[in-house]
Amino acid sequence: MNTLEELLRLRRIFEAIPPLPDAVTLYNKILHESIQLRIATRSMSDLLERIKALQHSHEDLRNRSLQLHATETLWEKIHTVFALLRSEIRTLFAVIPLLQASGMISEEEWNLMIQKPQWDDRGETLLLNHDEIERAIKDHLKF
Repeated sequence: MNTLEELLRLRRIFEAIPPLPDAVTLYNKILHESIQLRIATRSMSDLLERIKALQHSHEDLRNRSLQLHATETLWEKIHTVFALLRSEIRTLFAVIPLLQASGMISEEEWNLMIQKPQWDDRGETLLLNHDEIERAIKDHLKF
């Protein structure tokens, strides 16, 4: 393949890429998903407490059965939320190399942006590292 053919091929690849968000917009979307992950994590913790309470409940069988059904439905919902978060996070982090390759942001600029700590409403540090987010989601999907 000669240089002109290679340039044309690369041009077609570049044109096939959908419009990319700017780096700040992408960062804000990742931050939003990190907040959603924290909310889902809290929901999972609440659900586990609910399951423990149900296991030790002395309510009649009918009531416990209704609570169990509601708990199962809630578990399915939370599990789906984690799966959707994983998909969205993977998509967002896949955009970073495209921004860098297209010259919209340098790797150094992105690293400065993404490594800046952010906190939730309780003062806890949010996860913004892709590997840490993936690990957290994987841990919650084990339940």
